[in-house]
Amino acid sequence: MRKFKLLSYLVPVCLALVLIAGILLASCGGDEETTTTTTTTTSTTAAVPRSILQCPQGPASPETPQYGGTMREIWGAAPSNIGAPWNLLSGPNKMLARNALEALNGVTATGEMVPQLATAWQLDPDKKTVTFTLRENVMFHDNTPFDADAVKWNLEMCIEHNNPAMQLVTSVEALDKTHVRINFSQYDPLFLNSLCGNTAGFIVSPTAAKKLIDAGNEDQINYTPVGTGPFKFVEFTPNVILKFAKWEGYWQEGLPYLDAVEIKPVQDATVALAAFRNKECDYLEGVRPMDVDTLIAEGYNVTVQTSAIFGLCGDSANPDSPFADIRFRKAIMYALDNESIVDSVYYGKYETTNQWAAPGGPGWDPSIVGYTYDLAKAKSLLAELNISVDTPLNLKFTYPQSGLTQDFYTALQGELAKVGIILEFDPLTGAAWNSFRMGTFNNQMTEFNSSYQVDFVYSDFLKQSFKKDSVWYKSVWTSDAYNALLETMLPETDMAKRAEYYKQLNKMLVDDCVAFPTFVKINFKAAQPYLIDMGCGDISNEYLPERAWIKQ
Repeated sequence: MRKFKLLSYLVPVCLALVLIAGILLASCGGDEETTTTTTTTTSTTAAVPRSILQCPQGPASPETPQYGGTMREIWGAAPSNIGAPWNLLSGPNKMLARNALEALNGVTATGEMVPQLATAWQLDPDKKTVTFTLRENVMFHDNTPFDADAVKWNLEMCIEHNNPAMQLVTSVEALDKTHVRINFSQYDPLFLNSLCGNTAGFIVSPTAAKKLIDAGNEDQINYTPVGTGPFKFVEFTPNVILKFAKWEGYWQEGLPYLDAVEIKPVQDATVALAAFRNKECDYLEGVRPMDVDTLIAEGYNVTVQTSAIFGLCGDSANPDSPFADIRFRKAIMYALDNESIVDSVYYGKYETTNQWAAPGGPGWDPSIVGYTYDLAKAKSLLAELNISVDTPLNLKFTYPQSGLTQDFYTALQGELAKVGIILEFDPLTGAAWNSFRMGTFNNQMTEFNSSYQVDFVYSDFLKQSFKKDSVWYKSVWTSDAYNALLETMLPETDMAKRAEYYKQLNKMLVDDCVAFPTFVKINFKAAQPYLIDMGCGDISNEYLPERAWIKQ
């Protein structure tokens, strides 16, 4: 295993987990207002009552912000859902939706849970309920009030639509206009993280949503977000443009700075980069690794965000599938020369991993050996299954369309062909891909994209993807012993114990070859030098468009 090139971006995750542990311990005490003490390398602040800890999140801008202008963005794909958070918003959709929608709580750059639409939260001593105090005098973009009834409706929609953040929630109560109580069957110590990460905490106008539902246009909610955020939805033309305008009634005084935000989907990365260099856009999401060093040398601002452990899987829960046999799964791992593929495709900007953790990051276990590249072992295992170059197995491979992964999959196809596994590509659009991995699939292989952000560490992505009857990847098998240990970990409030449980679970996933980890995915973003403060975190999936401004 090579030295982790991006370790500097993951070190803050460890600090984040310490901060989260402190918050959870504080939440468990008495009836006093929840407080937190934050220590950084530059300063220490006294305990601040959470009820007066205000947005915006993060430090002040390094310069005096200027008002006006339209931020023009280019993304690699069009949005598939930016208005129905109960259906889960994937990373890109979540960021785009954040222009119009806000959550009960947010995440700082170091992973600390802080208020957005809630000003405080209190966990009862028995850990059976958590009560949110809501921000007053906040209006939705349709001029209806944000209050406890609106929050209750949104959270109940998340329960109805099986949002994973709400799996242990039994009911939601609106106590009065500014207080909401959530009742649990069993408390998940990272519930607050789940609200952010799984977008269950994002709140839309019930009035606007109900109008569409009552008219039989529920799908339209996906493309017409009506929230409390800094920008109001204006227009969406599929595969052409998404527009937002400044919300004059925004509750954060003096924000946003921009007049408007416009997003264009451009699938061709070369075309997108040329448009960025020609100043046809101010912000480019999803910069190719091959372009990073050149853009930095040219004077553009390039930032990084650790986003996922990227891997592969098959329908191992299907007894009739070749993936049900561990010999077949191990053969695939031995057949993949991940380091050579990643270096050639991603220009050394990503790092390979042999487990479901990033080297040097939370949950990483240096004692895990995994499956190193060994064609002889791969061929030997497949020979036992009567698979070889002379008697190949044709295997359907389904994945979401993306310019950043197509070359990887082409290289993958070539590697597996060497041992007699012939991949037949079946690319899907973003919306179709989400539906696919939430369902079941048969006799095929697919992409396994496992979030590795501070929003999810130590439970959520295991609960979402590596669990019997999980939200994603229901066709992937996990052992009874693994599921029993995971159920033991979920309610554990001691972060040190959670970390130890995670290491055990991580090893079980590797030993059983449940899915095939390949590399740590990094999201590179580029901005023109005059675009200041996008509010993007390196280790969280937070995005604060109200902070962005254009230097004239």
